[in-house]
Amino acid sequence: MGQILRGPELGEAPGNGGGRGTECCDGPDPEMHCVEGGAWTWGEGGTRQGAGMGPIPGEAPSPFTRADLVSNLVSIAHRPHCPRPPRRHWNCLTPPLPLPPRPAGTIESKSSGAEGRGRYSLHPLFPRVGAEAEAAIKMAAAAGRAGESRRARGGGAPGGGGALLRGILLCVAASGSCWGNSVERKIYITLNRTAPCVRLLNATHQIGCQSSINGDTGVIHVAEKEQDLKWVLSDGPHPPYMVLLEGELFTRELLQQLKGTSRVSGLAVALSKPSPSPGFSPGLKCPNDGFGVYSNDYGPQYAHCNWTVWNPLGNGLSYEDFDFPIFLLEDANETQIIKQCYRDHNLPQNGSIPEYPLCAMQLFSHMHAVTSTVTCMRRRTIQSTFSLNPEEFCDPLIDYNVWSTLKPINTSSKMHPSDEVIMVAARVALRNNSVLWVHTDPISQKNESVQLRVKNLVEALTRSSMDTNVSLQEVSQSQPLPPSSFQRFLRARNIPGVVLADHRTSFHNRYYQSVYDTPENILMDYPAGLSPEEALTYVTDTAKSLAEVATVVARALYQLAGGNSSTSAIQAAPETVSQMLYGFLIKANNSWFQSIIKQDMKSIMVDSVPQHYIAVNSPVNTTQLVQSVLVNLTGTVVNFTKEECQNPEKMSIPEKELYEYSWVQGPRDPNSTSRIPFCVRSTVHLSKALSPAFELKQWGSTEYSTWTESRWKDIRARIFLVASRELEIITLVVGIAILVFSLLATYFINAKADVLFSSPPDPGAMAY
Repeated sequence: MGQILRGPELGEAPGNGGGRGTECCDGPDPEMHCVEGGAWTWGEGGTRQGAGMGPIPGEAPSPFTRADLVSNLVSIAHRPHCPRPPRRHWNCLTPPLPLPPRPAGTIESKSSGAEGRGRYSLHPLFPRVGAEAEAAIKMAAAAGRAGESRRARGGGAPGGGGALLRGILLCVAASGSCWGNSVERKIYITLNRTAPCVRLLNATHQIGCQSSINGDTGVIHVAEKEQDLKWVLSDGPHPPYMVLLEGELFTRELLQQLKGTSRVSGLAVALSKPSPSPGFSPGLKCPNDGFGVYSNDYGPQYAHCNWTVWNPLGNGLSYEDFDFPIFLLEDANETQIIKQCYRDHNLPQNGSIPEYPLCAMQLFSHMHAVTSTVTCMRRRTIQSTFSLNPEEFCDPLIDYNVWSTLKPINTSSKMHPSDEVIMVAARVALRNNSVLWVHTDPISQKNESVQLRVKNLVEALTRSSMDTNVSLQEVSQSQPLPPSSFQRFLRARNIPGVVLADHRTSFHNRYYQSVYDTPENILMDYPAGLSPEEALTYVTDTAKSLAEVATVVARALYQLAGGNSSTSAIQAAPETVSQMLYGFLIKANNSWFQSIIKQDMKSIMVDSVPQHYIAVNSPVNTTQLVQSVLVNLTGTVVNFTKEECQNPEKMSIPEKELYEYSWVQGPRDPNSTSRIPFCVRSTVHLSKALSPAFELKQWGSTEYSTWTESRWKDIRARIFLVASRELEIITLVVGIAILVFSLLATYFINAKADVLFSSPPDPGAMAY
């Protein structure tokens, strides 16, 4: 299934001679004016300029000309709808536009009163006329003035009448365009809190989901239990259906049923709260199968999880390919709106078939890439070679590594292979009485040198845990390593190392790689009533456990690095761990993160969990935050100005090339709302984490990762009421008939304009 990734105001113009101007929906706008050359404009100081749309006290009324008529139309097209009663003033003669008739597909708003109970809608919004409409209005006004000018020169009626007619049509078209968006909002309810299933590709396959190029539409059917799907699969008379599925029913077996029928056009999954008690994992039962160290050439008895099934709850849904869109509904309120619309329009009553209009859903998630990474990247290369504007089909999954050293290094320094030691701390929650399991590789330990160094590493860890609440236990040497990055190092060379985990055999995490792997799942519980600032510094049990593990690892590394003194002073701070957990898993926009980030990173501060999904072109928010945290914890404050800090190459200090400099926001000034920024020097670096398969253009490689993500044009979801096919055909035919009649009427009126718009004789020119 791929990765479930995660919405004038013409105001009151100043009057002249006591006029109050046009008062409308959202308050005054002193810049209201008619288009150039129209009936009037407002000048500086509120004075009226130009020909009047109505008489001003003390002035003789001017004759009403075609230009005045066009100006009135201009005023109508510019005016938004106001729910208040219309007011007529000296400077605004035209009343507000009437409300258009409600479309048949409108979903009315839910009201607390008895009359509107159980009905949903979006309230109408009437935006300011757009740029295209304003251009059309100006053309109409110019056409009206041109007609008057020709008549003044004796050009005759035909030119003026034709210009007037064209002006009227242009104004009507312009005013119609400004209503289009509001009509759409009256018909559709957009679902804003959704997470789509997108398409991923590797060297041989495509996985994930997609819709048709114009989106997929279906009548909504809510499935709260498995028996409800019988209506979708066989009994329902209005296929295709868009199924709203409860989270507990989102299983591999059920999706295989929906996948094999044309009666399903898409799937919307409601997030289960609380999380499904049996557990849910869309990953594989054998994570990283084929990319770890174990294969037919290295430990074949351990390959493909033959010895230990690490993720027994894995159903593999993330690696299936679906030909219909699947969206996760993250907002419970939007889910309830969909269900209420279903109950009002689609729910069968007493066994009867529901009548039109029916509540429907439309999902857009068309993907550009198909087949595999090989096909996608080949097309991308061909496009880049022969096209000035190449179309991109997919992008390699790429992010950045964050790394640091205790001391600055340069390119001439060498690492000693004999000193290389790998220690990987996998996800640790210490669920079983603070027991930490030490995993080693049984194959590499057949080398005596490696075995001895692994033994020393385990002994250092054991000594470091003596005065802590962590108990270390070794797993059997006949058991392979769990899925971890250490396996990738072992593929290159026999490096002594261990993996620390909270499980001896299979994972304890029942929600591995799923949307339900939340802070609550790792026992991050906060007392009720805490403010965000209090929650930031509140030390949870999880933070205490992780701090204990960090203490053990730090002490062991200190000993392995040659430290001879006592390690009792080495102690991880639970408060710092609490701040990191809160920032990465609860709310990124907190006071600590705000004080340690660079000023150009303010945009990534969100009042929710930062994006953990891997990016395609630039570091994701989490990567940038990890970099900022590491800079804060390992860097040194230096007395540099902002200019010096951001441009260290301009400074004449020899070690400038060995460090990275960051101008951070700093804490808030207690005496103001501003911050106190400063410069931090550190050895924290970013390096691109791009698979060698893309650098070598070996897109079909089985040695390196070849995952890419498809590009798409539009991803969105919305619901609306759909009419019957017969009514849609009737509406289309009537619309075409009206269009043809309008064109014919326009033609005949324009042909007879000299008769219909003839001017009366000038009384002053008559002879007696």
